[in-house]
Amino acid sequence: MKEALKALWNDEQGQGLTEYALLIALVSLGLILLLGSYRNALGNVFRNATNTLNTAANTPVLPGSN
Repeated sequence: MKEALKALWNDEQGQGLTEYALLIALVSLGLILLLGSYRNALGNVFRNATNTLNTAANTPVLPGSN
């Protein structure tokens, strides 16, 4: 029993997958925190772009104003 536990403890199979999973989780958490802190600024950027496009779409084009 002791040998089986020792062999299980020293087994490194699957270690790379665990490291990648931890790395992905850490990067995801960082992105969530970053986007959460800039949520209002990002909303303003998209709101301004929408308003600019709507204004341009509703502005009549005068003949000869190229």
